[in-house]
Amino acid sequence: QQAINLNPQGDPYFINPGGTATSLAQFFPPRRVRQNVTLLDAGSFIDYVNHFKSADSLIFSNVTESNATFTAILDYHKMDLTADYCAHRASFTTQPTPEWATWLKSNRVPMSQVDFATWLEDNLKLFTTTADEGSPSAAELLELVRTLHGHQNARFNSNLRLNTGAFSASYDEDIEVKGSITTKPGSIDLPTQITGGFPLFQGGEAYAVPARLKSRIVERKLMLHYETMSLPQLVRENIMAVVKQVADRTGIVPLLGMA
Repeated sequence: QQAINLNPQGDPYFINPGGTATSLAQFFPPRRVRQNVTLLDAGSFIDYVNHFKSADSLIFSNVTESNATFTAILDYHKMDLTADYCAHRASFTTQPTPEWATWLKSNRVPMSQVDFATWLEDNLKLFTTTADEGSPSAAELLELVRTLHGHQNARFNSNLRLNTGAFSASYDEDIEVKGSITTKPGSIDLPTQITGGFPLFQGGEAYAVPARLKSRIVERKLMLHYETMSLPQLVRENIMAVVKQVADRTGIVPLLGMA
């Protein structure tokens, strides 16, 4: 005997004479959503979840030291233990912003005086627009760029720490005045730290990224680099900020784990 099963809890199927079943799902309107969607940032993930979520939807978050992967199961099992298919899923993995990638690429990389000035000039958009405690503002950084470029032929002698915590690099520089060359001493004051201001992850909020400014003199040349302060903690805080963002805007607190 042949029969078509039209069980509303599942897909329709046809019972063959030999007792095997053939799915007829393709001939009927779909009875449930089967979808795996990969989103590229937190905002898109949140919008998708909010569009399709129900009271039973859950979000899982797998957090590492460098990123986090979020998986929303929109048709999760019900609170009364009624099973659901868990077939409608959305996920995204935090991706670094171009600004964060640029910042990390040069972190702890020694640069000559001119190279560092050029890097600052090319990346002024990375920095906060107002001065923080111990950090120059964007305008002050621009002035530092001009100073470093303007004394690129200086011969540096010493690098002293001032009472303010800043460093002063003293130098000798040859100056031509009316056809004669004279040697003139001078100094460049360097801040103790610089502070970036940008999102670390796509779709995240802007964040203060402090870094110590390091300088040393090698063969009378000034070498500079920056070291991001508390880098692992900084990344972890930003990941947890994304977790909070997802929780606040979806109303679903992510469970730490994998689905």
